Amino acid sequence: GPYWSIMLEVSQSSMKPVDVENLLKDSIQGLINTEMLKPEDEIVSTYHRAFDHGYPTPSLEREGVLKQVLPKLQDMDILSRGRFGSWRYEVGNQDHSFMLGVEAVDHIVNGAVELTLNYPDFVNTRKNEERRLAQSFNFASSALTNGTSVTTNGVTNGTDLPSRERASSKVSVNGGHSRQSSKQVK
Repeated sequence: GPYWSIMLEVSQSSMKPVDVENLLKDSIQGLINTEMLKPEDEIVSTYHRAFDHGYPTPSLEREGVLKQVLPKLQDMDILSRGRFGSWRYEVGNQDHSFMLGVEAVDHIVNGAVELTLNYPDFVNTRKNEERRLAQSFNFASSALTNGTSVTTNGVTNGTDLPSRERASSKVSVNGGHSRQSSKQVK
């Protein structure tokens, strides 16, 4: 159709303050200046939200904390994923967050290893040549109907990866904001 969406992120700091009163107007002007919008384009709606703390900041203690917190959440049927859910800044971009969701579903449905969450250095050092959205759907369908072994990104049930604790399969996907019951797929 004739409508589409665009999302912007504007950061600020003590070194780079933002004029909050004119933020929307300045953002639209920036879109026009970069030719992402034309001055005559109709804007049907806008939404603005401010976060005082928008990025998880890694610390030396982070890994130890995550090894305790994420399993406890999983015990409550919460699979905490995404930029704020898994607290892994190195895999916190939009593409990573999308794959965290895809892999979480694969984990719930097929018991697959969550590569992006558990092996961020592995996923960041290679180009994903073998996994595409359509292929993921076909993969999930065939695994459910044929009862075959689960292979994701060339890895069978995580046996080809470096040793690291794997998540249990009693989880639900919700970004860590609310609790949902998990469903078991047979």
